[in-house]
Amino acid sequence: MGKRDWKSFDDVIGWLKKSGDEDRRFTPGEVQHMIDDFSRLRDKGMEFVRDPEKLCDQLKNSR
Repeated sequence: MGKRDWKSFDDVIGWLKKSGDEDRRFTPGEVQHMIDDFSRLRDKGMEFVRDPEKLCDQLKNSR
């Protein structure tokens, strides 16, 4: 999360769709899971947070 100045879930989702598969840190399967996770948070109206620990908590609590 700290690598870019994300403003919203849509920013992250858009980047993942456009460039995520090209980022060597992720496998294609991971990219799709992240898109699904961020989309779920967005669709639930969750607040966008950049803090990785808070984001992890959001993801755990949204399932």
